Amino acid sequence: MKTLKTDVIIPAYRPGEEFEKLLERLSAQKYPINKILVMNTEKKFWKETWEQEYPLVEVRHLTKEEFDHGGTRRQASELSDAEILVFMTQDAMPADRELIGALVGALAENPLGRSRLCASASKKRTADFWKNIPVPLIIRNSPV
Repeated sequence: MKTLKTDVIIPAYRPGEEFEKLLERLSAQKYPINKILVMNTEKKFWKETWEQEYPLVEVRHLTKEEFDHGGTRRQASELSDAEILVFMTQDAMPADRELIGALVGALAENPLGRSRLCASASKKRTADFWKNIPVPLIIRNSPV
């Protein structure tokens, strides 16, 4: 499979220990990630050391007033020149080192690509509701 330039986009609000674990797991993915673009709401909650510890991380700080679910994701996508954009939430935890490769591989097989949300056990009700709703990934400028 051809390697496609892939960025991960994560809107974040008050990221904490769980978020740091997410950065660690994304940084350990076998498929190469170009950058992890974090759209962080409220700079005072951001640990500046994350940018040194996780060199793939690029952060943009927003105020609460500037944040908009769709608009913030659109703004992040405009900051990327990647062929594939993977949109995640700050509490989406990769179960293994194969997540990004599996998503990219699925898109290579089916350019309409879909993904499924898997929530932690503490969010089971939400997960039960969303688990069968496909979430599209976006391919830009990609001759798949």
